[in-house]
Amino acid sequence: MKNQVNSLALILTATVSMALGAGMMYWKNKERLEFTDKYSAMLDIQDLMKNTDVGLPDDVDTVDVYNAYLSLYGDDYTRVNDMDIGSSKFITSQVNTSSTALGSGFEINVAQDEDQLLVEVTKVEEGMAADKAGLKAGDRIVKIGGTDITKSEPTAARDIMGKEGTELDLTVLREGQYENISFARVTDKDSSRGIKSELIDGVLYIKIEEFSLFNSGLFAEQFDGREYDSLLIDLRENEGGDLGVALDMAALITQLPSVTLHYKSGKTSALESNVDIESIVDEKISIAVLVNEKTASAAEAMTVILKDARGADIVGMTTFGKSSFQEDGFINGYSIRYTSGYVLIGDRPNYNGVGITPDIEVKMDPDLIGTEDDVQLQKALEILG
Repeated sequence: MKNQVNSLALILTATVSMALGAGMMYWKNKERLEFTDKYSAMLDIQDLMKNTDVGLPDDVDTVDVYNAYLSLYGDDYTRVNDMDIGSSKFITSQVNTSSTALGSGFEINVAQDEDQLLVEVTKVEEGMAADKAGLKAGDRIVKIGGTDITKSEPTAARDIMGKEGTELDLTVLREGQYENISFARVTDKDSSRGIKSELIDGVLYIKIEEFSLFNSGLFAEQFDGREYDSLLIDLRENEGGDLGVALDMAALITQLPSVTLHYKSGKTSALESNVDIESIVDEKISIAVLVNEKTASAAEAMTVILKDARGADIVGMTTFGKSSFQEDGFINGYSIRYTSGYVLIGDRPNYNGVGITPDIEVKMDPDLIGTEDDVQLQKALEILG
């Protein structure tokens, strides 16, 4: 523990020394350090590190110095990732978050053992395309599209990804035997997870755990063939996700107010929903939204829209307070996520760092969500009853 503390102190000392030694550079280029220009600030840091006389311990990675510097001048959402874009770790993440893996229902792990590329299937979702084709957890993928990948770089695993409906041909090694497996890549709404619903005494209760790809289609299905007197949207513990998906869901309930991205460069960009149908929820239907301290980002955007456009009652605890948005890029072989600006909705003031105050505050331990002691849910049902 002492060594870790000393190491952190060295990083911060070196970083502060560099910052003080280039104080004029920082203030002169303040906008650049706020990522008005996506990469120049990081290049400035790198040049400063190369030219400084401050020595760094051998066990301190460049990425640690980048992030220590950003901890002084950046924000909580701007980080350099210790992940080379060609590394096994990065490729694993890239494939597993792709529409192919999500839609077809599988996950892999990419690793290299000396000159061998090891691509192993780690998870297969029951009933989804990969499972129906016979893919199993534990299978080692040795060929993709007929091409042997065992002697390739980790980037070869990217060939697993592809467009909806295109054929994915795999040869896997399973218990010493080779198996050929083929299926059409699936990226449809049935791949979505994180939405559930039920009717509770005339209230249509829909819990949204995340705003992920295709979830808007699954969200729309929750209304099919159901008769209800009021609507309750549960966004507790929902830390956000795809803002476009949140807008699509909100557009199924109400007409959207203006949603604008304000970039640090001064540029603005209006966002619109991809939904081209009118609201499927009658205007006379009462709406309530459940939120808590972890309701953030896209979940807060949906909360604001339903409150301001449909007069929804907000029940629970003040939300997290994140209206900033981030973008991803690459710098010197590393990936970087940086804050580009913030979102404004209608005439509502920016709630970044402040959160959204509920109309009816109900304090509760989040561990009680979904239990008999869920007093926030009980209160929401009460006001809708």
